[in-house]
Amino acid sequence: MVKSFPWKPTGHAGRLPGAIVVLARLASKALTQNQILILRILLSESFPSATSFVEEISKRFEIPKSTVWFSLRKLRKLQLIEYGNPEIYLTPQGEIITRLILYAEKAAFQKEG
Repeated sequence: MVKSFPWKPTGHAGRLPGAIVVLARLASKALTQNQILILRILLSESFPSATSFVEEISKRFEIPKSTVWFSLRKLRKLQLIEYGNPEIYLTPQGEIITRLILYAEKAAFQKEG
């Protein structure tokens, strides 16, 4: 279940939710579906290492391990995730982007329904 976005509109209250949705759409277009999947999983689950994460995601979603590793490297280069030492986790900016994407998906779903 997606919680409402933690920022409260101030000032131009009517424009902020629209701006958040636009930013989220931009983020979701810049990322692949595999990258978004990885972000969503890391928001809700923890893994002891990047290797264990890759093995689990590869098995669970039938995605080649090399594809998962490629996505992890791209997300780390974008500074949305970090791994090593040995854990894997979202960076603060990765959590914000992931929540933005989830917020936009929820808004789009509510608009359709």
